[in-house]
Amino acid sequence: IFKCLLLDYMDIGIVTLWQSKDNYGQILQCYALQCYLKKQGHNAFLIRFNYNKNNSSFKKKLIKALLIYPMVKKMFTYDKRRKESELKRKNDKRNAARKFDEFRNLYISQTEALYYSLEDLKKNPPVADCYITGSDQVFGANLKVVDNSIFFLSFVPKSARKISYAASFGLIKYPQDRVGKLKELLDDFDFVSIREKAGVNICNSVGIPATKVLDPVFLLSSDDYLKFVKTSKYTSPYVYIYSLNIKHPNEIMWGDLSRMMANYKLVVTHSSGYFEGDEIFSNAVYDYSTISEWLSNIYFSSLFVTTSFHGVAFSILLKKKFVYFPLYGEYARANNRVLELLNILGLNFLVVKNTNDFEAAINTTIDWESVYGKLLPEIVFSRKMLIANL
Repeated sequence: IFKCLLLDYMDIGIVTLWQSKDNYGQILQCYALQCYLKKQGHNAFLIRFNYNKNNSSFKKKLIKALLIYPMVKKMFTYDKRRKESELKRKNDKRNAARKFDEFRNLYISQTEALYYSLEDLKKNPPVADCYITGSDQVFGANLKVVDNSIFFLSFVPKSARKISYAASFGLIKYPQDRVGKLKELLDDFDFVSIREKAGVNICNSVGIPATKVLDPVFLLSSDDYLKFVKTSKYTSPYVYIYSLNIKHPNEIMWGDLSRMMANYKLVVTHSSGYFEGDEIFSNAVYDYSTISEWLSNIYFSSLFVTTSFHGVAFSILLKKKFVYFPLYGEYARANNRVLELLNILGLNFLVVKNTNDFEAAINTTIDWESVYGKLLPEIVFSRKMLIANL
């Protein structure tokens, strides 16, 4: 009866990336979208699709071992694979301290069922009035894998509404051999919104109109995150480094950073993204933070150094001095989403590519009033687009 009285009340099922044990941005974007929808009076919940499952049967693995990978190749790659396995085991132990499962269980409503395939979801779909996919790189899923169409809400009944919110492809150009399937799936959406301009262009190229909106972490206010901020565990001034998708200290000019910030403790939290993260910095204190500790470490730092989009996003939300080191090589495509955001806010001077950039960035005061003057209209527009299209 209560539900019927709330004319705007909706049950909203969300498909997104959620299983990381160490990627803070992934968990917080999942939390933020759900939290914002609940604030609007809706029953929003995460649909637990287990996208990390290993589908390979023993028979398939055996055939692959015998026919695809010759013994010689195995011998040459054995040491590399052994080291990768050891690092993953080491990170599994480190990740226990981050307590991501505890955060999910406390703050994210989830389906009781854990779905392993498209067939599972079609047999017993969670009931909702509207289904949302996003944010994060849900549209980057390889559509040659049938189950990945789940990220495009292919299991949703025809009677329900389907939208994407701030979905990302993680690509500048979409693979030509999957364009047909992409169009087929997106044609079935009632509304498509994308996080990056490149993603909007991909949608437009297949005849799908798309709207660019902010990442869901910006749907909430700073106060929504400050409730997680506790007192700092570090008594002396410190520089906080959130390391993601880098393999060598030189990628964030570690020598220059250590020299210029010699009077500060250097605290590092690393996470896994395109590959497993590791303790690659010397003379640093490593901190395997919980979500609350990660936000607190940013908030109380003298300077925040990051290679992460969400690291930049939370620096802005918490109004903390930061610098961004762009990625290079095959992962450089991930810079676009950060550079787009910084360009909108007039914060391009915080992108560090050399020693002069770094010196200029740490010696320049951020005009937060100006930044928020540019950010708030973007937030208002993003909220409006989401609510209007539920």
